[in-house]
Amino acid sequence: MNNISCDVIYKDVKDITVKVKPNLNVELVVPHDTTDEYIQNILDKRKKWIQNHIDQFIKSKQADRNYISGEDFLYLGRRYRLKVIANIENKTVLKHGYLHLYCKDINDKKLKESIVESFYKTKAEEHFKKIISKYSHLYTDDVVFRIRKMKTRWGSCNPAKKYINLNQELIKKPKKAIEYVVLHEIAHLKHYNHDREFYNYLSAYMPDWKNVKYKLDFM
Repeated sequence: MNNISCDVIYKDVKDITVKVKPNLNVELVVPHDTTDEYIQNILDKRKKWIQNHIDQFIKSKQADRNYISGEDFLYLGRRYRLKVIANIENKTVLKHGYLHLYCKDINDKKLKESIVESFYKTKAEEHFKKIISKYSHLYTDDVVFRIRKMKTRWGSCNPAKKYINLNQELIKKPKKAIEYVVLHEIAHLKHYNHDREFYNYLSAYMPDWKNVKYKLDFM
């Protein structure tokens, strides 16, 4: 498939799931008795779908930033034009559709990058906390939520150790998409696999999760 990396994971599941990850890897989760021939048949049938998702990921990825005025930055699903302003205080402020970056040294790229990253981290903690609280009735108090930057996942869950990781980059996605990831990982506390029971549980609390997932992948 045009040199696309594909990982096949054999699990105790009934249905086959196909997923394209942000790193452009294709992941197939299949039952243990699935043959190589059947896997190839699935790949051939879903080739157009897979390529479309890969193209969308490539299109949605932000280019390397120089942190100069005029560049676009994502926040909660919207693009904001950057304005770099010399100032005695280092901070980032959303104002009138612009992302104002106040900086002591406007020529210091690393400093400007750190100021913007601090903004994203603070906002992620603020928004994620609200969503986690919304679903607090679905988990016990000893579940630990951690925010970190991850390359290949929007979130992860370890039911045994009772912790959930959320990707800080989610703060660039629409609010509903962030909520979907939080709920998705909370669901894994009770349903470890992506089986029918897992998706039934997800649908009970977010009936439109498929549409929301589309926003997560392509917005």
